[in-house]
Amino acid sequence: MNYIFKTFFLVYMIFKMSISGQVAPIDVIIILIVISSSIFKERYINSSIISVIIAVFEIMIIALGVKHNLLFMILFAIVAYDFVRIRIYFLVIFTLLLGYYSLDLSRFIDFSLLIALSCFFAYVSTSLKVKERNYKESYDKERKYRYELEQSRVKLINMSKEIAHITEVNERNRIAREIHDTVGHKIAGILLQLQAALKLRIRDDKMSDRLLQESIENLSNTLVVLRDTVHNIKPKEKTGIEYIKQIIADFSFCHVDFSFKGDFNNISAANMEIISHSIEEALTNVMKHSKADNVTINIELYNKFIRLFIKDNGVGCEKITEGLGISGMKERLNNIGGSISISAKNGFMIVAIIPRENTQGGVSSESSHS
Repeated sequence: MNYIFKTFFLVYMIFKMSISGQVAPIDVIIILIVISSSIFKERYINSSIISVIIAVFEIMIIALGVKHNLLFMILFAIVAYDFVRIRIYFLVIFTLLLGYYSLDLSRFIDFSLLIALSCFFAYVSTSLKVKERNYKESYDKERKYRYELEQSRVKLINMSKEIAHITEVNERNRIAREIHDTVGHKIAGILLQLQAALKLRIRDDKMSDRLLQESIENLSNTLVVLRDTVHNIKPKEKTGIEYIKQIIADFSFCHVDFSFKGDFNNISAANMEIISHSIEEALTNVMKHSKADNVTINIELYNKFIRLFIKDNGVGCEKITEGLGISGMKERLNNIGGSISISAKNGFMIVAIIPRENTQGGVSSESSHS
């Protein structure tokens, strides 16, 4: 942009000189010096101070040319252009003063308009460069933040899995400790009684029978304690497919046809959470927007993935507007490397693919199905 602008003024001045026929060797030398200094300044100089020094040198050369030919006044527009670019605006006044003392009134007015035009283009060019630089900086920061966010997301996923593992280990330890404390000691005592009864069987039948009877009573009490302990350990809430059935049973807006294929006993808690949340969100949207009287839900479990199909016979919509429910489903699936397809033609349909084994998360994909 800078080269184009300066070249325009140089070509314009050379054209005017050619028309007037007033071109001397000294004029050609001055033009070459100005061109050389401009190229050197554009390509190799980044310091404002050095740029000012070179601009002052150009003013001196141009002033020397003005003594031979007033058409060199046109080149002061190039100098004014550089002053505005480096934000040293008061030096523009200096170029105007040179024109004021060198030209008559009519030519000075034309000269002032030329300087004003040069300053305007310099200001616009500088503003665009500043905006471009700011945009690049913002874009680089955004990329950096996205990278950091992705790293944090991966760390969070790994931490959640580690917490789940620690929780599982702690629960196993708690169960083992509770069984040991409540059942282990009683069984150990019963074993000692049985061993004593066996030794006393020959010498003292009555004592042996009494110890045997006490052992039977203690064993019976221990079985009751063991049954109560297991009952307390077993979760009160429904899990697995029963939990899904309970969600559907609690939905009273319309009829739901539910079917499933596969063994839900081997499904992870994370997968079950995603399935349950997706079904709850879908049923909520059916109740709010669909005007449907039937919903079909199908879950198919395969070795490496789970396919969740949900479709209602409601009104659908021409354009899908993502609310918190759909965006939440997409985010949860994205975090584990799953995919989701959504269609709103002839009712609302959701098809989700949920990987059963994944460690790093993935990218969700969308498509429409007719």
